[in-house]
Amino acid sequence: QKIAKILSTVDNLIEKTQSLIEKYTAIKQGMMADLFTRGIDMTMGDTPNSKGGKLRPSVEDAPELYKQTELGWVPKEWEVDSIRDRIEITYGKSQVEVRDSEGHVPVYGTGGLMEFANTSLFDKDSILIGRKGTLDKPFFIKSPFWVVDTAYYVSDFKDGDIKFLAHLFSRFDFKKLNESTGVPSLNRETIYREKLAFPPVK
Repeated sequence: QKIAKILSTVDNLIEKTQSLIEKYTAIKQGMMADLFTRGIDMTMGDTPNSKGGKLRPSVEDAPELYKQTELGWVPKEWEVDSIRDRIEITYGKSQVEVRDSEGHVPVYGTGGLMEFANTSLFDKDSILIGRKGTLDKPFFIKSPFWVVDTAYYVSDFKDGDIKFLAHLFSRFDFKKLNESTGVPSLNRETIYREKLAFPPVK
């Protein structure tokens, strides 16, 4: 009975924790939808101490803060660019020659951590994008790392914050770019042709 009581208490804590995770995940999704379509208003307010930095009013409430683009309405300070012009995407490589059970460099595939290696492929924080198989789950990876040849990684984001890009990519529909009727496949040139709205770095 005591054992059952202890384990039941833990189960209750797990259930409450999962509920909190679901709650904050929903809050985050809502925030991302607003921040990536409305952005932050950095204009000065009416008082000397006002520095802006609040969520921009919607296009219905303040159309003068937006502009019409091929992607729809975007904040007027944002720029619509092709991914090619802003982001460099690099092919992963086979890990066969560098895999090491005692290595300290994580090896990532489209499903996440696979094994470890004794050397890195890239030494800056990045984003993994699936090339074969799982295409719709890009994720942020900390350096150093190795990415296998069924995936891409971001090797440069010009004038930007890589974590911002990771969140932006998490909302982008990579599956719509699938070019295969068999195993899902993603061509880098197809990604490069896509356009996104980018806010000023600040």
